[in-house]
Amino acid sequence: MRQHLFTGLLMFFAVLISVGQYLEHRGVVQRTESALEHRARDLSSAFSVVIRSQGRGARMSRDRLEHALVELVQSAQLESVVLLDESGNIAASAGAPLESSPEFLMNARIVKSNNKVAFANLISLGPESRLWMNRPPEEGIQWPRGAGRRRNGDPKRENMPPSPEPGMGPRGFAGLPPRWMSHEEYDRLVQSQGIHWFLVTLSTRPVQKEILRDLLLRMSITGAVWIACIALAAAWRSQKKSTQLALALVGAEEAAGRLRELNTTAAGLMHETRNPLNLIRGMAQMIEQDGALPEETRRQALSITEEADRIAGRLNQFLDFARPPTAQLHDVPLRKLLEEILTILSADLEEKAVDFSISGPDLSVEADAGMVRQMVFNLVHNAVRAVDQGGKITLSITPLSRRELALEVSNTGRAVPEADCEEIFQPYVSHFNEGTGLGLPIVRQLARAHGWEVRCQPRKEGACFRISGMKYDDTDAGRVPE
Repeated sequence: MRQHLFTGLLMFFAVLISVGQYLEHRGVVQRTESALEHRARDLSSAFSVVIRSQGRGARMSRDRLEHALVELVQSAQLESVVLLDESGNIAASAGAPLESSPEFLMNARIVKSNNKVAFANLISLGPESRLWMNRPPEEGIQWPRGAGRRRNGDPKRENMPPSPEPGMGPRGFAGLPPRWMSHEEYDRLVQSQGIHWFLVTLSTRPVQKEILRDLLLRMSITGAVWIACIALAAAWRSQKKSTQLALALVGAEEAAGRLRELNTTAAGLMHETRNPLNLIRGMAQMIEQDGALPEETRRQALSITEEADRIAGRLNQFLDFARPPTAQLHDVPLRKLLEEILTILSADLEEKAVDFSISGPDLSVEADAGMVRQMVFNLVHNAVRAVDQGGKITLSITPLSRRELALEVSNTGRAVPEADCEEIFQPYVSHFNEGTGLGLPIVRQLARAHGWEVRCQPRKEGACFRISGMKYDDTDAGRVPE
C-alpha cells in the first residue's frame, strides 16, 4: 500500500511539474508575441514623433519620406514599412511587399504568415501633414498613388498592393475607430489631427528560435523530472524488495540454524540408537549360532539380525543425507571407477542376468572419488532394481566440450513419468516398495557439492539419469574422438 501511495505521489509531482513547465512555456510565447507587438507600436510612435519634430510648416517630400523609411527598415531590421494617408492611399513604403492587402491588415491589425507578422497602427502626424502630403504636383512635390517610386539603393516596390479607392477604406476613415481600438484612443488621435496608418512587418525567426530554445529547456526539465521520479520509484521498490529479501534471509538463516540444531540432535539420536541396535544384533547372532537352541528360536534370531541390518542401513542413509558434504577434488579415472562398481554389484547383475555395458572415452574427472562412487552406486543399484530379468543397463561417458563431460546411467526398466522426474529427488519419495526415498536426494546433494547437475531424462521406455557439468583433465583431451 505504501509503495503504491509513494509511486502515486511521485507521478502526481511529475505531472504537476510538466503542467507548470507547459504553462511557463505558454507564458514565454505570449511574452515574445507581446514584445513584437510592443516593438511595432514603439516604432510607429517613434516615427510619428520624428515627423512631428520637423516643425510647423516644414515640408517633407515623398522621396525624403521613403528615404527615411528605408533607413528605418535597415536600422531596425524590419521586413517592410508602409505609410497610408487618411484616404487609405499609400503615401510611402520601404522593404519587401506586403503578403496581405492593406485593407485586410488594417481591419485585422495583426496578420501572421510565413515566418512574418504584420501590425497595423494608427498614428498622428499633426495638422501640418495634411498640407505637405496633399500639395499639388505643380509645387514640386509628387504624390503618386499606388506603388510609389524607386530610388537608387531603395528596395523594390512594384509588388506593393494597390491603394484602396477613396471611400472604400477600412473603419477609421468613416469616423469610426477600428474594431481593435477603443473610442477614447481613437478620439484622442482625431483631436491631434493628421491620422495615418503605419503598417509594419517583422520577421518572427529570432522569436521562433527563442521559443524553440525555451521549449527544449522545458522539455529537458520535464524529462529530467520524469526520469528522477521513475528512478525514485524504482529505488523505493528496490529498497522494499531488498528489505523483504533481507527479512527472508534472516528467516532463512534462522531456519538453517534450527535445521543444524536438528541435524546435530538427529545425529546424536542416531548414534545413541545404533549402539543398542548393534548390541541387539550381536545378541541375535549369538542366539542364531547356538546349536543347542531349537531351530525356531534360531530362525527368529536370524530375522532379528536381518531387521537390525535393515534399520542400520536406513540410519546410515539418514546420516549421509543430514551431513553437509564437502568435496575433496582429485583426478579420478572415471572408467576405472565404473568398473569397480560393476565388480561390487556383479552378484546382483548375475542374479537378474543384466546386460551391463560402459561406453565412452577413458577420461579423468576432477572429483571426490568416494562421493562419485556413492552417486554412481546409488544410480546403478536403483537401475538393477528397476529392470526386469534379462534387462540392460548402460553407463555412457559423453564429452560435451573441451573441458566438460556428462555421465548417463540408463536402463530398460519401467519409464519414469515426466511429471515425476523432479519429484523423485525429494526426500522420502520412492517408487520401490522397500525404498527409503533418500538415495536420489543424496545423489543430487553430492552432485551439487561438486557444482554438477543431475536430472532424470524423460523417455518413453526405461529411465535415464544424467550427471552434467563434470570437468575432465586437459591432458586427456587427445582421447576425445573428434
